[in-house]
Amino acid sequence: MYESIYRRAIHESWQVVWHNKILWVLGLLSIAVGQFGLGDFLGKLLYWNDSLIRPLYFITFINNLSSLMPHDLSGIIGVIWSLFILLLIFILTVFVSVSAQGALVAAAADWYKTQKTGRFSVAWRKGVEHFVPVLIINILEKIALGLLLIILAIIISCLPTGGFWVLPFMVLIFSLIFLGAFIVTTWAIYSIGYIIVDGKKPISSLQLGWKLLRDHLVVSIELSILLFLAGWILLSIAIVASVLAFLPSALFWIVGTAIGSSLLMWFGIFIGLILLTLVIVGSGALFNAFTTCAWIYCFMKMKHVGIISRIVYGVKKLLK
Repeated sequence: MYESIYRRAIHESWQVVWHNKILWVLGLLSIAVGQFGLGDFLGKLLYWNDSLIRPLYFITFINNLSSLMPHDLSGIIGVIWSLFILLLIFILTVFVSVSAQGALVAAAADWYKTQKTGRFSVAWRKGVEHFVPVLIINILEKIALGLLLIILAIIISCLPTGGFWVLPFMVLIFSLIFLGAFIVTTWAIYSIGYIIVDGKKPISSLQLGWKLLRDHLVVSIELSILLFLAGWILLSIAIVASVLAFLPSALFWIVGTAIGSSLLMWFGIFIGLILLTLVIVGSGALFNAFTTCAWIYCFMKMKHVGIISRIVYGVKKLLK
């Protein structure tokens, strides 16, 4: 009998995330490095600006930045110290995010093996121990996705404004770019899985990750689409929750207006902003942890017993 691995993966991932709130913390800490799947690439695409690829853009940016630099020695020293502090904050953010991503993968893999996530310290230690190889995979992934965005920007900027073939060509280009992004992100997921679970080196993990993706290409596409749709569902729920978060603010606003208290009205706005922030941050942390657990659950399943695609299974059943 055929087992719906996707339903089981989603159910198991939701169970482990819902009953282990510490994974929300790891999901929140690893947001800076990006979430597993196509959602991160789609976010970059929504904020994409083709002016970034123009040859003189970088030179203009440097000129504008240099014009804001102070000319006295004390001002220059202050700017250097500020840049140094920002660099330290950036390094700390990268270290925490990458380590949290590795810890989240380790916790998801432990859940698959023993139905327990283990201690937080053990998962965090695994994330820290594999910081460098996981960072390398993330850097390679970001470079590849950045190149895809640049290629897309160059093609779009070179297209003419008219012509009946422009729209079909754009659809084709976007499809190819999304296919490339899917391959890059999924390859990175499986490579990180091999690093954390099996302790592989970056090159070896990339080789094994590519083999696993090649052998389970259709399965990976199906899972990616399901998690992509799950992301939109969670986004809809988060929007509704954001609206509900301002209901206490509306109550304070009404009461404050009735009694003429501006302090009460501002307090209501403050409460609403706090609740809105909690909804946004909580939704992001929850979904990041959920998608990571779902991907790693399927990764472990593929690695140990393999997964049959629902499409392939359906075709075989139809042919019989």
